Amino acid sequence: MKTINSYQTIILILGLLLGCLNTHAATDCTAVTEISQIECESLLQLYHSTDGANWINNNGWNITNTPCSWFGVTCENNSVVSIIFFDFPQYNNNLVGTIPDFTSLLNLQVLNLEYNELTGEIPDFSNLPDLPALHLKNNKLTGSIPI
Repeated sequence: MKTINSYQTIILILGLLLGCLNTHAATDCTAVTEISQIECESLLQLYHSTDGANWINNNGWNITNTPCSWFGVTCENNSVVSIIFFDFPQYNNNLVGTIPDFTSLLNLQVLNLEYNELTGEIPDFSNLPDLPALHLKNNKLTGSIPI
């Protein structure tokens, strides 16, 4: 039976410690102060339902507790007002999956998720009266846009 010497033990411990330093803390919506907890949770639903870890640009998403600084998110008066993933010249952001329920984003004015790989039914956005700009083209969505 082979034993591990003290040098190998030190290397193993250092490797484990360095691995822990490279992990990212997930966003804690209860600690967010820029927007409401429910709006933060809605943004995280988008991240999780569209494979956010593999987006082309996911700067800040599910890492910081400052969602108003996350790529594509704009806030005004402590509320999310736009989510825009159209990033010229890179049209898509590699969102793959379904669009979550955005009913808690009551002040959302612009939602631009075009040029991605979104699938499933188009959600009902009729409860968002301030959403005049909805951009979903060039995805694989089904159904009609609920009014």
